[in-house]
Amino acid sequence: MPKTSRRIRNIVISAVFLSIALSLKLFFSLDSIPLFGENGMRIGVSSTFSAMPAILFGPLYGAVTSALLDILGFIIKPTGSFLPYLTASAALGGFLRGFLWNILKNKNEKNIRLTLFIIALTALFLGLLNIFFLNDDGITPMFYANANASVVPDLSQMHYISSVLIRRTINSSDPAGSISMYITVATAGLIGFALFCIVLLAADLMFSKRISRLASSSGGKTYAVQILSAMLISGFTVTTLNTVSLREFLYESWQLLPFSVVWMPRVIEEIVMSVVNSYFIITLYMIAKKTGLVPEKKGTEK
Repeated sequence: MPKTSRRIRNIVISAVFLSIALSLKLFFSLDSIPLFGENGMRIGVSSTFSAMPAILFGPLYGAVTSALLDILGFIIKPTGSFLPYLTASAALGGFLRGFLWNILKNKNEKNIRLTLFIIALTALFLGLLNIFFLNDDGITPMFYANANASVVPDLSQMHYISSVLIRRTINSSDPAGSISMYITVATAGLIGFALFCIVLLAADLMFSKRISRLASSSGGKTYAVQILSAMLISGFTVTTLNTVSLREFLYESWQLLPFSVVWMPRVIEEIVMSVVNSYFIITLYMIAKKTGLVPEKKGTEK
């Protein structure tokens, strides 16, 4: 197929997916779920179809489709103020899906799973180890409130993680707030990332079994772990950026709460919906591959 004809075909198919995603977003999604007094969460499967151009045709198509979905959705059914930051993060999410998918799609699935498993164990071990070390040194979010300001702590007697946190926060403008953030990242952040990888692996196991028949037509590959990785990482990134934008520019009530309190339920919701959407995306991709919509490329798995 000539390059121009292929590009036109890709644009037309992307437009079809965009129209389906827009219809689902406007009429078949819950976008007014309250969170601390604001419309903080949305539940729907429009991402299944808005992500398909990125999976089929690459990151540029994904970015444009996701941005247009946000813009057209606001024009047709405005909810609150228009924030260009949200449109930019939507475009970034669409780009990331296609970019990560292009990197992962030809990789060996077993190697990806093994890498994720090792990363999960390492992050979990480090998170638990940091909890033990910080508690042993008495490093808590209230460390500066309880410490004598005139006494400089003896860092040589502390574990490495404790000394690093003290050095990075003791001369900051808000030592108490800074050390609280660093403690959260070094403990709950690492443990949460480990759980994130475990959820990804569990979903991959479940999906791989459910689509085994379709996988037989693709040389046994399910592409589950690749698509799940692309969807979860991009969704995690977009949700984090959107939470910052909503908290800073739109929802004043969220500014009274710690960022993690607002961010955590939104991330959990995003992970659940990304897993659900990934199942449909995997199925649609396998069907597209079986029907010849996805061009076959020569080469072997790496």
